[in-house]
Amino acid sequence: MENPIIYVYRANPETIKLTLIDGETNRGMNLTGVSSVKFRVVSKLNEATSYIVDKTCTVTDATEGEFECTLASNDFTSVGDYYYGIFLDDVLVAQGQLVVTDSVIVST
Repeated sequence: MENPIIYVYRANPETIKLTLIDGETNRGMNLTGVSSVKFRVVSKLNEATSYIVDKTCTVTDATEGEFECTLASNDFTSVGDYYYGIFLDDVLVAQGQLVVTDSVIVST
């Protein structure tokens, strides 16, 4: 299964809710005993740079592999394409594309 593309709006606080799926059982991965879940993002244009976003996530259902990550309004100040990675105890377990776009509705 290919990891989904995540779309977020530039300069918009948001909570992303994710589920890690075990490829063998096609069920949520058991996160019991995992001490940290991290959501990290790098630029697609310059992958060698340090992480643009490095967040510790909150596990909401360990037995079903569910967790959430809260993004602040200053995490993404530029539109563009990025790569995200999900890390369990600092081991990369999933990665994919993250796209930051402008909102069509601007608050005043």
